Amino acid sequence: MKLTKLALGATITSLLLLLALSNSAAAEGTSDTASPEARSVPLLQVGESMTPERRAILRYDPSYISSLRVPPPPELALQQQRLMAAQATITVNFLPASVVDGDNCLIWPEQPKAAFSYAANLWASQLQSPVPITIDACWANNLPAGVLGHGGPNNFVRNFTGAPVINTWYSVPAANALHGSDLDPVQADMYSAYSSTFNWYFGTDGNTPPTQVDFASVVLHEITHGLGFLGSMQISGGLGSWGGGTGFPIIYDRFTEDGSGQKLLDTTLFPNFSVVLATQLISNDIYFNGTYANAGNGGARVPLYAPAIWSPGSSYAHLAENYNNTPNALMTYSLPSGESIHSPGPVTLGLLKDVGWTLQQASDNYTLTLAKAGTGNGTVSGGGSYPAGATVNLTATPDANSTFAGWSPSPCAPSFPMPASNLSCIATFNAGSPSATSRLVNIATRDWVGTGDNVMIAGFIIGGSSPKQVLIEATGPSMTSAGVPNVLRDPTLTLYSGQTVIASNDNWQNSPTAAAIQATGLAPSNPSESAILITLNPGPYTAIVRGVSDTTGNALVAVFELSNPSAPLINISTRGRTETGDNVMIAGFVIGGSSPQQVLVRAFGPTLTTAGVPGALADPTLTLYSGQTVLASNDNWQDSQAAAIQATGLAPSNPSESAILITLPPGPYTAIVRGFNNSVGNTLVAVDEPY
Repeated sequence: MKLTKLALGATITSLLLLLALSNSAAAEGTSDTASPEARSVPLLQVGESMTPERRAILRYDPSYISSLRVPPPPELALQQQRLMAAQATITVNFLPASVVDGDNCLIWPEQPKAAFSYAANLWASQLQSPVPITIDACWANNLPAGVLGHGGPNNFVRNFTGAPVINTWYSVPAANALHGSDLDPVQADMYSAYSSTFNWYFGTDGNTPPTQVDFASVVLHEITHGLGFLGSMQISGGLGSWGGGTGFPIIYDRFTEDGSGQKLLDTTLFPNFSVVLATQLISNDIYFNGTYANAGNGGARVPLYAPAIWSPGSSYAHLAENYNNTPNALMTYSLPSGESIHSPGPVTLGLLKDVGWTLQQASDNYTLTLAKAGTGNGTVSGGGSYPAGATVNLTATPDANSTFAGWSPSPCAPSFPMPASNLSCIATFNAGSPSATSRLVNIATRDWVGTGDNVMIAGFIIGGSSPKQVLIEATGPSMTSAGVPNVLRDPTLTLYSGQTVIASNDNWQNSPTAAAIQATGLAPSNPSESAILITLNPGPYTAIVRGVSDTTGNALVAVFELSNPSAPLINISTRGRTETGDNVMIAGFVIGGSSPQQVLVRAFGPTLTTAGVPGALADPTLTLYSGQTVLASNDNWQDSQAAAIQATGLAPSNPSESAILITLPPGPYTAIVRGFNNSVGNTLVAVDEPY
């Protein structure tokens, strides 16, 4: 059923049509007896007056630049990692070049489509609905000046089976979720249009530049209106009214009140189509008073935007301005440059719950229990209570004359993200002497990825005489949640044997081995990151990390050992550019097994010049950490341990380079390379088993 749309100043004929469609019992009351059947009735929508309809809008605020960063809710990452089941889907119809409801729609470019899909998936991660939610989206070139986007539901429904409150309009996506089937299958559930003329930021990492507007935040905002964040209150000709002439309110209206706690729907105080109601709507003193919205607001009523001059499409349909620069800023009426808001916030989530939505929410904590199996024995640690998505680190130490065979079932591993369920992990110990000594099992290096000669290059060697399965990853966006600034938004990964490309990837979920990567428990958390799962013969290999379209930023390259400890990783190194501050080179490595291992950690700079690498770091320094504790440091390798380092046969060839020879127990370690006196340049960090 296509929604009949009315603009302000609709004719008497149109108004009578609405009244007729809503039935004769719908005059001014709001407590009529419910009709048993679902009824989809045309309704005047809230929003800016745009021929031929009006919708809720989001304006651009040019008065300041914001650095607010609100990260995505945890449910999104949990569902991407398949640690939590998705319970809603949102499908976007990117409209072709056409004119829709007065909007001149252009063909959608690929970049905003990707950001839109990200925002849709984010909202889907928060909702529960058995009915897919559909959006018609327009890339428009004729929105009014200063309007970033506008949107809302395509229809409202009342008195359907499952409606919590009778004689009340619900946005069709909310009504579908409550009813359990599609009440208006002919058209999309909501419509939104976005200005094609703004200087948009289409990234999804939250690093919005100060000169651009975050497109994903705008899409999240407009989807929220379509879900039901709007009411029917309006002012026209000096009179305040609600219901669009039908006599029935939108569910949102039932929660609004003035500063004294008097319901705006109380017609004994505020008659429909009255000056006194209009006065309330421009009083800067109206509130949404709902149980869940208030809980998200610390127990207090939620103030709404009600400026002294009625602003169609902005007034009443947004949160008050005091929510700017807070985690609840998404649903204020305007958005400045530089700001990224990738979460609805507790107030908005609570408000939608009040108007009928059931939400997804990760449990606070899940229990991880540990058990032992096998013919041997040992000790285990790492069990306890964890929130979903938290990184779990398990240890298993075999007793004398026992060996540790591994953890089971999946996703149990030495390190893995906690699923959204209770879990029991079993450590298997076998009787018998250990068959392999401690060894390097993985390395990860974080560094600045530039272009040309300043890309990041990781090298590793597989020893032994049989093949080994490894997982190589290039991550960028996921480091934002760890506080790393200026991340590489879309890293690509290419694996070489000599000069021959043997594998490449951009966006790990597009890989034919995506399911196998997920099964390792080590999959990247962001779909824009890259991964290669491959079995390699013994020998040297090189992995190069670049940015898509020559983009730059901080990235991390990691190599994980997944099989065959008899074919060990015996040398792992990374070449990249060492800058200052947050952009130094950071290498992490893990020693596996159950006994100490001697390693040689080196930082090269001047030697790279002889290999034809331009811009080498003239004087690298090296610091080795266990957690936050400094274990060793060096500037100029000949100043310390010179004889022992020389005896390994792996000493740096330049005295300005650094090296640390040290014996370490099993566990994770970090080596940081900096330039002496904050100098910068290309550097190589290497970790070797010297004997």
